[in-house]
Amino acid sequence: MALGLDTIFSDKLVLPLGKTFQISGWSAAEIQIQVTIGQQIRKVMSTANGRWNAVFQPINDGRGVYTIQVDDGYESVIIHELRFGLVFLMAGQSNIEYEIQNDHEYAQIRQQTPLANVYYYNVPKIEYVSQDGTVTPQNLRKPTWNQLCGDNMAEMSAIGYWLSQELQRRLPQTAIGIVDCYKGGTSISSWVSEDVLRSDTTLIKTFLTPFEAATTGKTVADYAQEMQSYQRAVNQHNTDLAAFQAANPKISLSDAKNHVGHTPWPPPLSPTSFLRPCGLYHTMVCQVQHYTFNQVVWYQGENDASQPDIYQVMLTKLIQSWRKMLADTSLVFNIIQLPGYEDEPFEAWPKIRQAQLTVANLQPNVNLISGSDTGERHNIHPTSKRQLGERIGRLLSGQDYHQTPVVIDIQRIGNDVVFNISQVHQLEVRPNTTMQVKVGHKWVQRIVRKIDDQRIVLHDCAEVTAVRYQYENYTQLTIFNELGDPLTPFSYQIEGNESNATNWIN
Repeated sequence: MALGLDTIFSDKLVLPLGKTFQISGWSAAEIQIQVTIGQQIRKVMSTANGRWNAVFQPINDGRGVYTIQVDDGYESVIIHELRFGLVFLMAGQSNIEYEIQNDHEYAQIRQQTPLANVYYYNVPKIEYVSQDGTVTPQNLRKPTWNQLCGDNMAEMSAIGYWLSQELQRRLPQTAIGIVDCYKGGTSISSWVSEDVLRSDTTLIKTFLTPFEAATTGKTVADYAQEMQSYQRAVNQHNTDLAAFQAANPKISLSDAKNHVGHTPWPPPLSPTSFLRPCGLYHTMVCQVQHYTFNQVVWYQGENDASQPDIYQVMLTKLIQSWRKMLADTSLVFNIIQLPGYEDEPFEAWPKIRQAQLTVANLQPNVNLISGSDTGERHNIHPTSKRQLGERIGRLLSGQDYHQTPVVIDIQRIGNDVVFNISQVHQLEVRPNTTMQVKVGHKWVQRIVRKIDDQRIVLHDCAEVTAVRYQYENYTQLTIFNELGDPLTPFSYQIEGNESNATNWIN
């Protein structure tokens, strides 16, 4: 077997500054491999199946440009232009996959010169690998690291583009590495291993049992017929949508889809479908399992609107399993809270947002970055990513807050309910802001009053048992910090009284 490195270890890569890292690849079985970076030399033995992995001590030189030289005694491989800086794994589904070429500002920024100490790598979107090694789809290009420029930016994540530019403005001497690992239309169940899904009976029932039922006892002809029927439904939808737009040329695409309906989704399952449980974990995530990251940006949840009640469990298990896979138990995760979007089952997206909030509250080194003040009422893929992308970049820079505002404590004081809010120095509460409170079995409105720059209050709450803020699919947020970051939507039970009020949010 020829000597080589895993594909992600290629020219122009970026690795984390000041952090232990590893280099991995393949070779002939059970031979000594020498890997050299700067003054560090590592000698390791390849395994019986020809795999090797070399671990290096942190490098603190953020301005040097290095090479990686790998030798097995017979041949050498050299990787050029290794830099050390900040490296982020961007993962999830379509809104983080949404490419900058589709952003509504692309025509303008394409004419500008981007801040260019930015390097990005798109993990190949492999859907299935057969037993003989054949990869689906077969037309995938060999991935490379790219230094961001006007000629190669088109296929970069729009979120990734905007956050990288914000990071560069704030940290101009720091190399930024973006590793894109995403695929649209996917459930969180596609991004974890079988061990994760089989660790919980509810997860088995929700994901594995339906997949087995959909893919058992069928022939190739059966799958083909199901796909043909699905494609006919898609074609009919497209025909209906085009006819409606032609008859109503002034109506937006979002409103047209609200009238005609959205594109049928998901397609029927098959054993090779990229939507299968655990599928993309093996074909995509495992491609980066030996890489090292500073932080993860996880933007996903749209496709789990049909089962929002288990999203908290799934997200917790994904974070824990990825940290284990990446050999980094304290790896920081940034959860991007879903934007506003109307066309989902009742309270589906609020439940997922609440799950995202709860995971951030409970799990160490997990930040919540709310995008709930962004979005379009009837378009699941907002065409403007600047606001959210720049917000993420600012928070990743470490120069101010690490997440958007959240309620950290609620107390019942007399007939009032008082909220303490973190990640804020000066609250902005817009006029006529309300929250819903539960009295008996009814939800009623209460006006929000500002006490000071970190606290708000609801009066006349003696009989209130629960409170929620913008617990809607399509949110219209009205409470912000001084940077314009929104207070996250939430729903909480109210417990205790004046004498035993306590921090109970978890």
